[in-house]
Amino acid sequence: MTKTVAIHQPNYAPWSGFFHKIAVSDVFVLLDCAQYSKNSYINRSRILESGFAKWMTAPVSASSKSLIKDVLSPDAAWPGKHMGRLKNAYNNAAAFKQVWQGVKAMYGELDSENISKANTSLIRSLCRMLDIDTTIILESDLKLEPATGSERLVAIVTRLTEGGTYFSGVGGKKYQDEKLFEDAGIGIRYSDFTANPYPQNGPEFIAGLSILDSIFNIGIDETRNAIHMKS
Repeated sequence: MTKTVAIHQPNYAPWSGFFHKIAVSDVFVLLDCAQYSKNSYINRSRILESGFAKWMTAPVSASSKSLIKDVLSPDAAWPGKHMGRLKNAYNNAAAFKQVWQGVKAMYGELDSENISKANTSLIRSLCRMLDIDTTIILESDLKLEPATGSERLVAIVTRLTEGGTYFSGVGGKKYQDEKLFEDAGIGIRYSDFTANPYPQNGPEFIAGLSILDSIFNIGIDETRNAIHMKS
């Protein structure tokens, strides 16, 4: 059976569109062998504090040549600090009482040293909370030969399925070599997901925040319904 495969770096507490990609795919690959970029979404995410979007950042010590899977944090207390910020930011949110214990448990399980492991754990825990049963695997577990760009994506998809489909973010149109996918017998679908506005504690809706913002404000069921919208 052919499969739909999506691929993305293991971002920290990512936005709803990230989970939409997971939900509509059969297999989701976390690109942990990619090079780490400073000030990227690998170690930070945006939340709403006092009506304003603010960065929630895990401190890291990494060079520009570090692979994501090797990025470490020098602060073992960062998961607890982020838990405290989330509680202070959302304790008056509509669904806080219903979801807080679940979110607290997720953060209590995080690897405080290895950022990729922490992100992977959080992504998988959020998927369980949202009843997303897509298979999630790490690029590093595939043991592929080194490659970059579209060649890398094609190698991953062909390892996982024959004649399948690659489900890409719309930004991929700017850099992906679609002919490489075509030559390998792989179809491409592009996501057109946009987050529908929902009630937030602010003067106007701010898109692109961590999915935790949605979970705290509208709860698990409504968040699940929103991310399962098909592209």
